[in-house]
Amino acid sequence: MTKKIINDFLNYRVIYLFLMLYFCYDSNVTILRLGHHNSILYSSIITFIFLCVAFFKKEFKFNAKAFLLFLLLLLVSIISGMIFNTNFNTIMYFSIIYFIAFISSCIFTKENFISSFVLCMVIVCIFSLLTQYILYPLFKNGIKFGEIYVIRNQLWPITDLYLGFSVISSGIQRIYSFFREPGVFQFFIILALFFVFFRYDGSKYFRLLISLFLITLLGTFSTAGLLFGLLILLLALFNKKTKNKYKILIIVLIITFALLVVLFNNDSFLLKISLMINKLIQNTNNESFSVRFYSFINIFKASLNHPIFGMGFDNGLNYIIQNLNQFGTNDVTGTLMVIAVAYGWPICLLCNILFFRLVFYFKNKSNLFILFCIWLALFLSLNTQNMLYDSIIWMLLFFDLYINGGNTIEKRN
Repeated sequence: MTKKIINDFLNYRVIYLFLMLYFCYDSNVTILRLGHHNSILYSSIITFIFLCVAFFKKEFKFNAKAFLLFLLLLLVSIISGMIFNTNFNTIMYFSIIYFIAFISSCIFTKENFISSFVLCMVIVCIFSLLTQYILYPLFKNGIKFGEIYVIRNQLWPITDLYLGFSVISSGIQRIYSFFREPGVFQFFIILALFFVFFRYDGSKYFRLLISLFLITLLGTFSTAGLLFGLLILLLALFNKKTKNKYKILIIVLIITFALLVVLFNNDSFLLKISLMINKLIQNTNNESFSVRFYSFINIFKASLNHPIFGMGFDNGLNYIIQNLNQFGTNDVTGTLMVIAVAYGWPICLLCNILFFRLVFYFKNKSNLFILFCIWLALFLSLNTQNMLYDSIIWMLLFFDLYINGGNTIEKRN
């Protein structure tokens, strides 16, 4: 049994997804260690290596439907770039990302993508907990290893502890993993939670997986993450096809979370919880909420200027940033909405339909209303950030075109 579990974690698809997250554009690994511009280089090299592995194992299958989507996105990117004079490097960057997403559709089936992603997130969450609650206290108490980065205009330093990055912001120790901020990390945790609830509810590791993901999510202190994570729990609770014994577990988890908030004897913990509650209640006066709100409004307004063909990535982002400056910020959020500004609403709607189809794949596990609510939670969770420059986001958009079948961990166990 132990050997089987180890083999699952060492599966090349799991390692591939982990490395794609580790070297993604929104990872501190590329931001601080390697430089943003090297993200696509490392992602390309990793994809080429694992493409060779798939060929060697005779597990590469050409995906014609995904290839057509790749050609469509490539064509739109090139034409948009020519019309709106988009920087050549931007065109090349996204062309490579689309190609990586296409290659993933030839390596993964729907089933082994889900199982590989869940195992990948298990590794990421374990590394994150080790970094925050074991390595950082050791570092803080004099066992010096890793590096400290101080970024201009940022009030708190970032400690690189190799397995992850530790940051104490506003006196609060938050789990960043290796991402640039908890708001990025929370989306991947919530997606993994969704996969476990609606795909592995019959697995003997169900309780362990749910507990690991929820503990890590709680440690991020991400308002969006905790809000949408709680929503996923509630939707799973009211899902008629969720087994009764797991409904009891969900109720226990919700009560446990509430008790932690009320009884946890830690001033910083309670401070952060109060800050998150204030963010929800007094959202118009909260900087974090305001940035996301004004970003969304400006993205929507910008998309209406050129609704059919968009205005290109460079022009679109510059236009949004210029309008955001009046609110004292230049942070662009709204991952899937930015596509409307760059390529127009037809392509944006196509991408959102593909994202909904990822959730709709589980139609036999729930009713349409529950699935729509889950899609909405995942959609809002993703759009609290701008992660369009991350290959794995486009791999998720290509998910509906992955072929069916493939052995899963649950079936083998």
